[in-house]
Parts: sequence; C-alpha cells; structure tokens
Amino acid sequence: MSLRRSILLSVLATACPRASPARRSADWVAGPSVTSDPPGAEIRLDGEPLGRRTPSRIETWEPLVPHEISLVLPGHVPWREELPAGRPPDRIDARLPPAGYLAVKSEPPGAAIRVEGHRVATAPATVPVPAGRTVALALSADGYLDWSREAVADAGTTLPFDVHLAPAAAADVHSDPPGAWVTVDGRPAGRAPARLAVRAGVDHVVRFSLPGLAGCERRVRIRWKARARIDCDLTDAEGRKLASALAATRARIAVLGKRLAAIPDHDSNFFRAMANDKSRNEIEDELTRLSDDEDQEQTAFEDHRADLEARFARDEDGGSPPGTEESGEAGAAP
Repeated sequence: MSLRRSILLSVLATACPRASPARRSADWVAGPSVTSDPPGAEIRLDGEPLGRRTPSRIETWEPLVPHEISLVLPGHVPWREELPAGRPPDRIDARLPPAGYLAVKSEPPGAAIRVEGHRVATAPATVPVPAGRTVALALSADGYLDWSREAVADAGTTLPFDVHLAPAAAADVHSDPPGAWVTVDGRPAGRAPARLAVRAGVDHVVRFSLPGLAGCERRVRIRWKARARIDCDLTDAEGRKLASALAATRARIAVLGKRLAAIPDHDSNFFRAMANDKSRNEIEDELTRLSDDEDQEQTAFEDHRADLEARFARDEDGGSPPGTEESGEAGAAP
C-alpha cells in the first residue's frame, strides 16, 4: 500500500510541477500600451526584444521589480525610460527624433562617451544624437584629462571625432591663508585648497593671489599619474613679523627649559647649592615672563590670521579673479 502511494505521489508531482516562489508570489498584470512618433519602433523590455512594434500593448508585466522600456527605430534616436516597481502606467507615448551620428574614437581606446552628461557608450562607437541640436560630447578615461566639445549633426549625417586624450597628473594646491585664487598657465583653476587635474610631463606656471597680499608663483612639472603638493605663503609683512616673534619666544623658552633641567636638585656643597637655587629662581621667573609673552603673541597672530581670512572669505561659487583667461584643461580633479 505504501509503495503504491509513493508511486502515485511521484506521478502527481511530475504532472503538476510546483511553481517557483518568485513566480508564485508575483501578481502578474497587463503591461502598458506603447505608442511612438513616428510609429513602427521595436519595443524592448529590459533590453530584450518583445517581437512587437509600436503601437502595441505589453501583454504581461511583473510589478514586483523595476523595468526598463526602450524603443528602437532606424534613423531615429532610441528612446528609453525606467519604471519603478509597482503597477505600470496604462499608456506610454514616446517621441523618437530624427538622428544624426557622432563617430567617436579615442586614444587610448576605451574612453567613456557621455552625451549631455549621460554615459552612452565606450569608444570607439557611433552614437545617435538628435539631428540639428547642439549637444555636449565628453570623453573620460582613468589617468587622462577629460575632453569635451559641442557637436551638431544633421539628420542622417555622421561627424567623426578622433580624440587623443592628454595624460593627467594631480596637483594639490594649498595657500596660507587659505582661499587664494589659483591659475594654471593663466587659466582660472578655483581656490586653494584644491586638487587640480593638469597635463602630465609638461611645465606649468601656477600662480596664487589674494587682494592686498603679495602673490606667489610656482613652476612645476608632474609625471603621469603622479601627484604633487604646491604651497604658497601669502602672509603679509605684519603676519610674518608676528610669526617670527612667536617663534623666537618659543625658541628662548626651549633653551631655558634645557638649562633648568640641567641644574641639580641637590648639592652637598653649601655655596654651590645656594648658587643653583638662585639660578633656578632666575630661570623660572624668566620662563614665567616668556610664557606670558608667548600667550600674547599667539593671540595676536591668531587674531591677525582670522582677520585675513574674514577679509578674503567669499562664497564658493564666487567669480574668478579679474584678468584671467577662459577655462582650460586645469580644474578640480575627480
């Protein structure tokens, strides 16, 4: 009896396979109706062709996961939309403008191609863009300076772009006080501190400036993919005077501290012990006076620095210093 029952259960399991948990839990619904202008575009769901063209309805839709619908029509810019998980819209209307094409090659190959800020392909590739419309084309690759241009392609035409990306290096620029304007080869590069991307293996002139202070200039050449720190002290004469006085006081304190430590605490000779006590008292009095001087000089220096930073503080999106050229290759590194 048990053998017959086991055989029966096995036959039933084979004839009626159990649904997978994902499919059993999914509440399948009808998908959206998809139209396009012009009609006849191939409908793809999550990158897979459905064998249907617009206008048409997607018959089945799994609402528990997000989906991507794309439409492809030769001679037109592809259309794509991502839909979140949940019940889909009843209708989707898409417009596919006529396409021009950008044939993009890069040296080195493999650069990321972006159109209007969106990554669309990897070079070499031919990229469709809306015909007759100015678009922003950009290429980027690790270890190379970003490249960008504006492009306009007429319907059905192909514009070639053979791009040689320049090898990049990084320059960490710092100023004292912070906030100095920085230019690289005469082109604005923001305010210090910052990390800048510059062309590797060539000489650059980096200038720092702040109104009312003496600027400084540095000449650098940085190897490919290397990083260099560039510092500039724009502190004014008053600031340097205060800093020098503070450093001298601290140096004097260090010398007296060593002299005090060298005096023995006890001496069997009465006269030497008296002399040691007198020297110790004199040094301690001098250290007390110098400590007060150090506090006053430190406060004066910090107040002066705070005044400088307040004078030159600006919003991060403030303008560039006057007399500079249009932006070039230098800029904040990614």
